[in-house]
Amino acid sequence: MLFRSLEKLTRVAVTPVSRTSVWLLRVLLKARYGIVPEFYPLKAGTTEDAMLLIGDEAIWYRTQNPAPLWDLGAAWKEWTGLPFVYAVWALRGNVAGLPELLRNAKANGLAHLDEIVQDATEATASYRREYLTRCVSFGLGEPEKQGLRRFQQYLKELGLVETAHDLRYVS
Repeated sequence: MLFRSLEKLTRVAVTPVSRTSVWLLRVLLKARYGIVPEFYPLKAGTTEDAMLLIGDEAIWYRTQNPAPLWDLGAAWKEWTGLPFVYAVWALRGNVAGLPELLRNAKANGLAHLDEIVQDATEATASYRREYLTRCVSFGLGEPEKQGLRRFQQYLKELGLVETAHDLRYVS
């Protein structure tokens, strides 16, 4: 997230591509700092005083602008001591064969990481390698599960969700 001054934050333009990231921003601002700004949709191609960017948008913006950024995942880890999980495959019920398919896809992607780094076009190859090997975790261990539970707890406490789900994991 890009912003000029946390203390003066009253409005934040947010990307529509990740509700999880928007909720994480809301949790960090309200629960940790007591700040409840207005959130509004970020218009493509615009720059605002405070904006939430993720994925390719964030990578592109970072390569073009040296302004300081607030890494929400790092802020969560600093605050809670737990990693933040931005994405998982979530299913209702059993889907035969899908766990094995997903494990194979992960193994294949990790086996071809060098090719993925070289073929992508965002930022530089060294930035992509750093991002994919140091910033992204492809596992879901006990710390990540604890982080998910803590995030659910904050979402419920802040009234962003009505109920927390009992999560079950497929290994």
